[in-house]
Amino acid sequence: MSNTTTNFGSVADTKNSEEYNNATSYNYQTIDSYPKYNLSAEQIVRNGKPTNYQLIIKDNEVVSSFTKSYKVIPNELVEELVDEIAENHGLLRASDMDSDWQYHLSMPDTFYGFKNGVQTAMTSVLVNPDAVDINAGTGKEPDFIKFGVGIGNSIDGTQSLKAFAFSFRKLCGNMCHHFQNTATMKIANEEQIRNVGGINTATIASTNFVHRRSLKIEDFSDSVGRVLNYSKEFFNQLKKMQQQRLQKEQAQLIAKLPKTVTDTLSWMTIDKLGNVQLRREPTKYEAWNDLTDILSHNTKIGYNGQLRYFNTVDALLVRTA
Repeated sequence: MSNTTTNFGSVADTKNSEEYNNATSYNYQTIDSYPKYNLSAEQIVRNGKPTNYQLIIKDNEVVSSFTKSYKVIPNELVEELVDEIAENHGLLRASDMDSDWQYHLSMPDTFYGFKNGVQTAMTSVLVNPDAVDINAGTGKEPDFIKFGVGIGNSIDGTQSLKAFAFSFRKLCGNMCHHFQNTATMKIANEEQIRNVGGINTATIASTNFVHRRSLKIEDFSDSVGRVLNYSKEFFNQLKKMQQQRLQKEQAQLIAKLPKTVTDTLSWMTIDKLGNVQLRREPTKYEAWNDLTDILSHNTKIGYNGQLRYFNTVDALLVRTA
């Protein structure tokens, strides 16, 4: 398919530029088309020669431009894939969670991103129906945690086709906040998936596919399964943290977080010179929960600050467990 647009470009006031402009024509040829979703990718043709560039058109609006190696994947197709993944792995939509997880019931099944009024990005949320009591066998009050997986895509380059697992507590949504702020790591291959436990993030595990012409959706589906399998091992990491005490050198690094965060910690004080005193030695799990909870509800450090400090806390406590 090819259409012609003449003088598609800048218009100058000089005679030379007018002559150049009149001698130049731009066409396009469709290289990907999804009429059902009103989505297409149109390669730009200059003076009859295909260029290395394409425009992504959604609902008759240009939403982005890429080189021709980019493969647009409709968000609607990914949402259909989400349903298959949910069925294959026994996962629930967020809205189908048990009613006693009241804090999280306001989480939508899918988050959407828009550009100029056009829906260009999506992230769907699936949740494992089974909760894990991290305090089981310890004699302490139950502390239930669930894990889920977010599956995202975009047609405008704001995110790749990706899946990432995350956890959240029944008592508070602090860990879930990591997910909602998209503090996710980028995992690109099987070797990294196998070694994902050594990477500092609260998101647990992730897989990330760039939109290339060689991309196969079935490869992505298999990778989601590997992410989910690792997620089940994540709770062992948390249990280790319950048995480990916060070290003085770790507390000294925590002291570098904003004062609005550290001032509310009941187990640590910092003098004017930055010296740290531990009133008691919390477990690393307790310290992690306290800090992520404070960050989740802190309105003074801003969105980007929250992301940065979440990752700092994860690096100090989760990675070293």
